[in-house]
Amino acid sequence: MSTPTLPPPLFDRRPPEPAVAPPPRRRRPIELATPDAVDALLHPGDPSRRTRVVVRGPRVRSVRLARLDANADPPTMTVDVTVAGTRYIQDRSTAAVVSGNSSHATQFSESWALALGDDERHPWCIVRTAVTA
Repeated sequence: MSTPTLPPPLFDRRPPEPAVAPPPRRRRPIELATPDAVDALLHPGDPSRRTRVVVRGPRVRSVRLARLDANADPPTMTVDVTVAGTRYIQDRSTAAVVSGNSSHATQFSESWALALGDDERHPWCIVRTAVTA
């Protein structure tokens, strides 16, 4: 006596594959800020670019919308960010610490002024920065 064969299943009984979105493309700072703002973020007070800001282990403590001017042309906003981490200024050629402390974490605040642009990929662009504390 032969074994009966079963009809094929009406639907696949395997669990569906999870829908996984591709990881978001990381934007380089130069794409998110004007050249002057990039210089202020990476080389504050150093037009020669011989030094750079180093931040190790940053932890965002707070983000606050400090100002919004929807009537400006273009519209602008100012965001205050408080960060904890090791922050110091380093000489790029010697790696010597010029200011700050490379061994101890601190808390610091920055203020970023953003302007609305017409780039659909990243409409808000950092146009000015300042370390506030």
